[in-house]
Amino acid sequence: MKRVLPAEWEYQDAIIIAWPNQFTDWKNNLPDVLKTYTEVANHISQTQLLIILSNQTNIKQFFNPENLKNIITIQSDYN
Repeated sequence: MKRVLPAEWEYQDAIIIAWPNQFTDWKNNLPDVLKTYTEVANHISQTQLLIILSNQTNIKQFFNPENLKNIITIQSDYN
């Protein structure tokens, strides 16, 4: 079986990111990191589907209703 790693310019269905929280490596600068992740997520969701893995239930508060049309959140524990 031949496996291929797609190039970054190839078509993709979505981008997935893990949302930072107090239990991750980002805990020491969490406010700044959350601001940066929110900006990146807002930019991504303007043009394509974004899937966000989070251990929190309230992360939709970071996004405006227009951006939420392209954001799927999945609540789960992760490390």
